Amino acid sequence: MPNTVPPEMWGDGPSELPQNICISALLEAQNLTPALQSVVASCPGGWAITPAAANFLGQLVGQLQPKSVLEFGAGSSSVVLATALSLGGGGRLTSLEQSPRWCVDQWALVQQQETVDAAMIVTKPELGWGRLGLYFWYKSAVQALAARAPFDLVLIDAPQFFFGRDGALPLIYPYLNLNALIVLDDAGRDDEKAAVARWLKTYPGLTLVYNDPDFCGKGLAVLKYQTEAKPVLSYPSFFSGVKQTLDNLQDPELRQLRLEQARNEFSLAHQCQEVK
Repeated sequence: MPNTVPPEMWGDGPSELPQNICISALLEAQNLTPALQSVVASCPGGWAITPAAANFLGQLVGQLQPKSVLEFGAGSSSVVLATALSLGGGGRLTSLEQSPRWCVDQWALVQQQETVDAAMIVTKPELGWGRLGLYFWYKSAVQALAARAPFDLVLIDAPQFFFGRDGALPLIYPYLNLNALIVLDDAGRDDEKAAVARWLKTYPGLTLVYNDPDFCGKGLAVLKYQTEAKPVLSYPSFFSGVKQTLDNLQDPELRQLRLEQARNEFSLAHQCQEVK
C-alpha cells in the first residue's frame, strides 16, 4: 500500500526543474549525508544497483530536487531514492516491479520514509508495437501510472535484458515534466545502445546529455526532456526495433531465461499460497 502523504508536506522545492546540471560532476561528488551514505554503501551491485550508481542517484536527487520520481524495477534503488527524497523535504516515488516478493525488505525501508508518498505498481512485460517497432512494455501499468504522473526523474533499470527496455519510452513520454531527466542503467549493452538511438530519433523532445558505456562495467546514460515535441515515425528505428525484438524472441538462450523467470514466479506464488 502506498504512503498517503499530501503534496503540501513535500517541502517547498523549486517552481520548475533546473535546466543545467553537470552530470560528470555529480558522478564524482562524495558529499552525501551520513544517512544516505549508509544506504548507498549497502547496495550490493550485481543484478542490483551498484554503490557508484546509487551515489549518483543520491547526488542527482539532491541537485534536481524532484517532487515525483519513477523507477523501472524496485529494490535497493528504491531505498536510495526514497531516502534522498525524504532528505530533500519529501516527494512521490512510483516503482514499477514485476516480482515484488524479491524486494520485500527494501520496500519496507521505503515505507518508513514518512514524507515520501511511495507506491509500487506490480506489472509484467507484454509484447506490443508502435513507433519503436516491436517491444516489451508494461501495458497493464498505463492507468495506474497516469494517476501518479507527471514525473521529474525516471530511472530505467528494468525489465531484464532478455525482454529489452525499448518499451519504457512509449510508456513514460506523455507523463514527463519539462526538463525531466531519464537515467538508463546498463547503457553499455548493445541492445540498450540501440534503444537509446531509436529513442532519440523517435522522440525529438529528448536530448542525450551523458553517456558512459563503461560506467561500473555496465554503462550509464542520461537523457533530458528538453523541448515539448510529439513523437515521430522513423522508419529505420521502427524496422530496427522489429528486427531486434524478433531476434531476441527467437534466441534460445533468451527464451529459456524468460521461461525460467515465469516458472520461478509461479513457484514462489504457489509457496506463498501454501503458507497462508
